[in-house]
Amino acid sequence: MKTHTPGPWKIGELAFEGSTHVCIAQAEAIDRGGVSESVCLISGVSTFTSQDAANAHLISAAPELLECLYEVWNTTVLGGLSPEMNDKIVAALKKAKGVTT
Repeated sequence: MKTHTPGPWKIGELAFEGSTHVCIAQAEAIDRGGVSESVCLISGVSTFTSQDAANAHLISAAPELLECLYEVWNTTVLGGLSPEMNDKIVAALKKAKGVTT
């Protein structure tokens, strides 16, 4: 099974070479300026729109969201979920892990 960079992730905005670069990385990496350790890097941003910010926040929350979804699924799978909701959760978990089957 594929693994992701452990969370928590944090958004960082860095300016160098005359451009703004938005990166998402482990919180410790952002705190020490670790651009090379980014989970996601958007280079050369001239304007950072509210939609860009919303997308960055969603991406940075991914590890915690995945962990919560696993916990919800594991604690309710034995009867608390409709078949449709169970299928949605299983599909989302597979997508997050890169499972295509």
